[in-house]
Amino acid sequence: MRGNVERTVFGRFENGTEIEAFVLSDGAGGSASVLTYGARLHSLVVPDRTGALANVVGGYASLAEYERDPHYMGATIGRFANRLRDGRFEIDGAVHRAAPNEGSKTLHGGPHGFDRAVWRFVRASASSHPTVVLAHTSPDGDQGFPGEVSVEVAFALRQGGRLSIEYAATTNVPTIVNLTHHAYWNLHGADMSSDASDHRIMIPSDRYVPVDEDMLPTGERLSVEGSPFEFRTKRCIGDDIDDPNDRQIAIAHGYDHSWLIGEGARGLRNVALLESSRTGRRLEVWSDQSAIHLYSGNFLGEAGAGRKPMASRSLIALEAQNVPDAPNLPWAEDCILRPGETYRSTIIYQLGVAPDNANCADASSAR
Repeated sequence: MRGNVERTVFGRFENGTEIEAFVLSDGAGGSASVLTYGARLHSLVVPDRTGALANVVGGYASLAEYERDPHYMGATIGRFANRLRDGRFEIDGAVHRAAPNEGSKTLHGGPHGFDRAVWRFVRASASSHPTVVLAHTSPDGDQGFPGEVSVEVAFALRQGGRLSIEYAATTNVPTIVNLTHHAYWNLHGADMSSDASDHRIMIPSDRYVPVDEDMLPTGERLSVEGSPFEFRTKRCIGDDIDDPNDRQIAIAHGYDHSWLIGEGARGLRNVALLESSRTGRRLEVWSDQSAIHLYSGNFLGEAGAGRKPMASRSLIALEAQNVPDAPNLPWAEDCILRPGETYRSTIIYQLGVAPDNANCADASSAR
């Protein structure tokens, strides 16, 4: 069955710059919409256990709302995902400081990261896996980062509910790169005001990265054993999300932490599983990165996708990436990109239907 790519104008900035939307259709009812503003995933429509179609990612109805968005809704994140302490990093003995945008910290690439860029259309293809490729050139010194970095991202939708996102980046001088995609999920579907902490989750990791009061890594890597961060066995996000006895939960007001995946390993692997017992929808996240960051939507509260206002924890983010503040952690995976090298990263979202219908109440009572 052949898919399709539809190209339309999503909106215009006051200066007349057009933002385009590319709708990838799989030919069987599923679709994904990608915007050139921030290389954002605007919608992803998939069936539930009855075959009913609905969008399962958070988004906004208008370009103006995306301009005001403080949550990086559906965006490509760069140059460096997550937080850098004081914006500081060192390359070959030289200290650099990126522009701060969260107190003294640099979050998700700075005040005008890749999420605020207007990406260029490169190409699209309609086939059994409709694809759109976007590009962005970040100039030398952009947000305090050295080097001119050229990035391409390819979104491809395949039948069976598989959306792949592939990044490639090059530089003309040594710099740091850590790209990710910041989709927010609610597998219940269209009503993004519904609580998503009743989703079941599984993260195949023995250790997570604790944070300090500034939401920066303490430098430790702690065992998940016996803690609210134990998700090696599938259970509900909300089970321990307000645990009054856990300091990490209190600091983040829920989950805003990274889990280490396949330490020292390379290659594409399953890094998270998310399920809705209400609709039967199931999401598998695959990545070749060293960590998965779970943000339980603790501070959401703006209108989403033209629907009712979003409530706290109405959407869940799962960010496949290197660990926060990686340049300043001696044990973290190297994030320096040098001339002649190509940074590559792949994220796959595999949507489907869960094999059972157990809900959170059933799972809690079983324990």
